[in-house]
Amino acid sequence: MGPAPPRVLEAVVELLTPPACREHVLGDLHERYTGPRQYILDALRTLPWVIASRVRRTMDPQALLMEAFALYVSFLAAAWRLNGGLFLYEQDGFLRLAIPVVAALLALRLADAYANPAKQSPLKPILDAALAAAFAFLPQAALSVFVPQWTAPGWILLTGGGLSVLLVSTLRMLFPARGHRPLAAWWNAPHPERAEASVEATEMPQDEIRRKAQTLEARTRWRNLKLLAVVLVIALLGWSSLTAQPAGRRFAGGLILAAAVYVIYQLHKRGWVRAAPPEAASTAWLDFYRAELARQRDALRTIWWWYLAPILGALVVFAAALPLPHVEQPGLWRNIAPFVILSVVWCLAMGILTRRIVRQLQGEIDAVDALKRPR
Repeated sequence: MGPAPPRVLEAVVELLTPPACREHVLGDLHERYTGPRQYILDALRTLPWVIASRVRRTMDPQALLMEAFALYVSFLAAAWRLNGGLFLYEQDGFLRLAIPVVAALLALRLADAYANPAKQSPLKPILDAALAAAFAFLPQAALSVFVPQWTAPGWILLTGGGLSVLLVSTLRMLFPARGHRPLAAWWNAPHPERAEASVEATEMPQDEIRRKAQTLEARTRWRNLKLLAVVLVIALLGWSSLTAQPAGRRFAGGLILAAAVYVIYQLHKRGWVRAAPPEAASTAWLDFYRAELARQRDALRTIWWWYLAPILGALVVFAAALPLPHVEQPGLWRNIAPFVILSVVWCLAMGILTRRIVRQLQGEIDAVDALKRPR
């Protein structure tokens, strides 16, 4: 047996290694140990890649975008209520508040990467959100030394951080991670909401149809709740704009609220779950399942028109409420760029996600149609 690394060095590396990879990393470093200097260099070369790999494996892009919106809106709402929009539109507030948002998102990703899969505390969503709010203050120290004009007022960060703890912890409680999947798997593989693969017609008995219909009903409710959560955030932005002093911002607030009401109506009309047939009527389950699959497919096919486009329009109206009357000031457009880019990326990601869901729903419809054909 070769020499063993000092216990102090091993304890430091153990602390810095994500729990899910800890045993493997410590074992490899122990086997390669020839001296303290070599052990430290090996750890420095290995740990960044291990942490980055763990961040990638625990990152759910949909949850990432939802949390980014929750964090950004928290700080924007705090600035709006405490400063009446002056900081946001006249002091590059949109741009300056993007910095603490990025820091908070990094904290959430590290919290997920360092989470121990074997020990999941019920307080973890709240602790993660509090950690993110604390991380939002970290960049301010460096900025205050090198570029003080990019710092955000502490009272806005404090208020926005408190609101972000509420919103982010609620998101993490309502929509917990469904396991750890790489980004590539999210991009190419079926989404968890439609992980039920289509089966051959000859392998779909009535009890399986009943189970699939009930699963579709439950997952549709969860998806609608996620969509509704975003609409409520949009409505909050519209309501805050209605209280603004300039008439242009109040008009923008009215447009945003109108868009939110329209989307809520369309969500109820197109995506809401219908009541399942009685348990005794087993033959009705197949028709019900097929009809619900088709209804959800048709709703998601047109989601750009009744959901994504109105929401994107509302977000752009909120951000551009001041720059539009002052097109000659390029600094105003640079200010709102992070918020607009985040809004566009979120809508594009939702569009890609729903397109893949539509393909899976169509495959399930084809399986049901094959089952209904006479043999």
